[in-house]
Amino acid sequence: MLTNVGLTDLEWIERSIDDWLATARWSLVGLTPSIQGLNRLLWNEVAVQQTVRSESHEAVGLLQLANVDLHHGIANLELLANPLATGQVTAGIEAFLARVFADVPLRKVGIEAVRDEVDVQLLVGPAVRQVGCRERHVRRGEFAFADVQVFELWREDLPCLAR
Repeated sequence: MLTNVGLTDLEWIERSIDDWLATARWSLVGLTPSIQGLNRLLWNEVAVQQTVRSESHEAVGLLQLANVDLHHGIANLELLANPLATGQVTAGIEAFLARVFADVPLRKVGIEAVRDEVDVQLLVGPAVRQVGCRERHVRRGEFAFADVQVFELWREDLPCLAR
């Protein structure tokens, strides 16, 4: 089930940042964001965002459509996902993307994730394709850097829109 994100969601999001699966936007690697930083992650450049909830109404994921470029028909999908509820999050992603593609004139969404932090293809589904990798792109420790994988999901490849 998807619900709109509100101020009451700040608490569980703040608790979940370090332990949940995350795309690049939310991959903070142990950095604790200030309330202003958390608000920026939640609201800056975000067109649509929803909370994925379990049958017991517990938050198990956060989905965002960010950096929307209507001229080119592209945007980014950002997420936080409880690693113990990936099936529910995957179903939430499908419903979220079906709504987004129905309401927003997009051709595709991009997803960026730090290698080994989230299995995007498992979480989003088989329609998503890896199209690139930014090698040693983000800092992970004093002298270490990690790759950021780049994925795309095209409107016509989303199974829920083919029905």
